Amino acid sequence: VGGGTEPVDDPAVARRAAGLRPARVSFGGEAGTELARACGSVDELAAAYRRALDAAGTDRADFDIEGGTLGDEAANARRAEAVARLQADTDLDVSVTLPVMPEGLEADARELLRGLRAAGVRVGEVNIMTMSYGSAYPDAKGPMSAYGERAARAAHGQLRELLGWPSRTAWKRLRLTVMPGVNDVPHETFTRADARRTHEFAVRVGLGGLSQWASFRDRPCAPDESSRERCTGVAQKKGDFARLLAGGGAAD
Repeated sequence: VGGGTEPVDDPAVARRAAGLRPARVSFGGEAGTELARACGSVDELAAAYRRALDAAGTDRADFDIEGGTLGDEAANARRAEAVARLQADTDLDVSVTLPVMPEGLEADARELLRGLRAAGVRVGEVNIMTMSYGSAYPDAKGPMSAYGERAARAAHGQLRELLGWPSRTAWKRLRLTVMPGVNDVPHETFTRADARRTHEFAVRVGLGGLSQWASFRDRPCAPDESSRERCTGVAQKKGDFARLLAGGGAAD
């Protein structure tokens, strides 16, 4: 929990989980060591996942696989088998969060989804992170929403092929996560206008949902705040991006 810094049965963690209903436990992420790489066997891994889910009181799990973990074939195979085993015992709701480029899911992400399907895992949703395209787009001038739309359309076609979903189902089970404001790469800035256009696109195609990384960043930076880790770095009112992504307007 918390990038591997807090135990799953910590009372503070339990209280936070209790405030989120229905809760979804997300395994992985950019920081820390994902459990499939830390556990050496499928039995150990399935037990570790189960412990975290039980601590949160949920049967909803997200697997946020990125960075070096994405290409770890042994870890991916252990994870797929462990999740399939959990789904055989319970009605585990599985979503997968993956990095994406405007051209769609890259080879490692596609292979991960193939492996889950081959193991018999029922994937309910795929969440793509439409952000931080980095050195592949050094001269990106935006709008970031246009890159996100390209990525979504490409991923939609890939999910139809990889998971066998019909077109409407693939849109319904696809989610987008954006990074509001200045991204990790300074020349990439997701503006309030981008948020409005992204909502309009989601409605138009029947997208399953929109979210942002992260809700605590949805505020302007203070004058003395040099780091953008907890603020967007653009002119806004607190909560503007959440309102715009939901179809509302920005605050006056």
